[in-house]
Amino acid sequence: MKARNALWLAVLAASAALSAAPAAAQQWYVAAGIGQGDADGAKDKETAWTARLGYMFTPYIGVEAAYYDLGKYKFEDQVFGSTVRGSTDAQAWGGALVGVLPVNAMFQAYGRVGYAHNKMDAKLDVDDERFKQRDTENGAYWGLGARYMFNKQVGAFAEYTKHEKIDVQSWMLGIHFAF
Repeated sequence: MKARNALWLAVLAASAALSAAPAAAQQWYVAAGIGQGDADGAKDKETAWTARLGYMFTPYIGVEAAYYDLGKYKFEDQVFGSTVRGSTDAQAWGGALVGVLPVNAMFQAYGRVGYAHNKMDAKLDVDDERFKQRDTENGAYWGLGARYMFNKQVGAFAEYTKHEKIDVQSWMLGIHFAF
């Protein structure tokens, strides 16, 4: 609980410190992406997607809120002589501090570090008996990406994101709209 409070305090402090930036540098954006997720221990990679709303205080620093659907993963294992089959559906809601490094007028590299509320819904089949379980975890996530801006409002991105607590990573391509 203390780590989450410390992160939100840092985000609020950064927000307050940067709110005096020039008005021309302040900008809202929305972004959406789709790609491939990979959960630790899962056999296959699955479709993952994200939707985000962000605010840039300066051309270099911003904050964002994000939703990630990280995929539905199937698994099968032997536990104490019983076959355990099932699937886990992973999702996350989070907030992050975003840093942008403009390479030139059209190309940008960026990174994010944030904190997310992660939810995993599992359906288990153990020797023909069915169980459901929901697990929620709060934890850090981070990402690195590159964005190409076609003009001042529309761009495309490619990025890698890792949700640490639930061991799910994703590669995504998407679109970025600034307004």
